[in-house]
Amino acid sequence: MNFIIFWITRMQYQYGGAYNANAAYMVPMGVPPIIAQKMMAASNAFRFFDKDHTGFLNKEEWAQCMGYLGITIPESEMDRLYQMIDFDNSGHIGEREFCEWFSSCY
Repeated sequence: MNFIIFWITRMQYQYGGAYNANAAYMVPMGVPPIIAQKMMAASNAFRFFDKDHTGFLNKEEWAQCMGYLGITIPESEMDRLYQMIDFDNSGHIGEREFCEWFSSCY
């Protein structure tokens, strides 16, 4: 149920630059330290499962990442949650999308 709250109250973050999958994850400007820690934890897991180093997770990589983080989602909700996290409707989840979702729900 936490992911529904994320969808309704999605924060708008300001980043100090463009996304670069080859650079260290850039925490948004002005976030509290606890949120920054959550985002960094999510980024580390994300990058571990981003096997092709594109900066995106496909559904299989995402499901493995969620399990690694101890997040159990009922099979019947997996597609819906994946689509909700994929805020830009690109068909895959970007690192910033994932980190923002994770930090708002866990």
